[in-house]
Amino acid sequence: MSGKIIKILGHDVVFENAEEVGFVVTVPHIDCVTEGDTMEEAMKMAVDLIKCVNDYGKIT
Repeated sequence: MSGKIIKILGHDVVFENAEEVGFVVTVPHIDCVTEGDTMEEAMKMAVDLIKCVNDYGKIT
């Protein structure tokens, strides 16, 4: 996996350019993927994803 890695809410989050436009965001620790049209949107989506998974108790 290549791309820019940023720590968000204690998790390594990988941002990669999407094939057409925007960014694909992977959170390997929780085996989840999201995306955003801009880096700002992709970061917000990553935060929402981690919080959602955490709320349902799937992060160990």
